[in-house]
Amino acid sequence: EDLHAVIKQTVEELGVGFGKVAMPLRVAVTGGAPSPDLDLTLKLVGKEATLRRIDKAIDYIQSK
Repeated sequence: EDLHAVIKQTVEELGVGFGKVAMPLRVAVTGGAPSPDLDLTLKLVGKEATLRRIDKAIDYIQSK
């Protein structure tokens, strides 16, 4: 629930649809592979690995 609340808050702050945040987050965390519910996926991957993967995705995007 906490993860969902953070994602929802981010969606509201950005003023975009849920998919505009959830899909890039899913790709950053899973590499684009189909996965279970995003909240569950983030929990299973773990906070440190999730943050590391998000940072890696941001670095990749900025290098392009």
